[in-house]
Amino acid sequence: MSTAGRIVIQLIFLIATFATTTFSFASGGGESKEDDGKPKFVEIKPALVSNFVADKIRFVKADVALKVKDAAHVEIIQTQMPLIKHHLLLMLASQQEDTLVTPEGQAAIKVQALEELNTLLEEELGKSPEILEVLFTGFLVE
Repeated sequence: MSTAGRIVIQLIFLIATFATTTFSFASGGGESKEDDGKPKFVEIKPALVSNFVADKIRFVKADVALKVKDAAHVEIIQTQMPLIKHHLLLMLASQQEDTLVTPEGQAAIKVQALEELNTLLEEELGKSPEILEVLFTGFLVE
């Protein structure tokens, strides 16, 4: 094949690639914008860090994710994130050391956080944001 033939084939390939890429971006990259009704996760970033009650200054660092009912609730949670972070930080700071260092205590904190966040957001918004679960994806006590 001649050099001119190769250039023509390369140009056709580039044009086809460009057209496919442009169509993909125009259509949203293949991702559905509709809510599929499945639970979604909202990560709280950065990790929450707080001191807590102990015989000396101690710290807890918690990576937290919230499981919510669906995509519509993700936006609600994100708009209320400063309130959520504030409440979780105060809650962690009020914990006793023996609660923070045991798996049972951490599980109790998850339950407490779920109940308190749903109540807090219901009071704030006038409706339940339907946080289904509070997940600790990382938990460190020093």
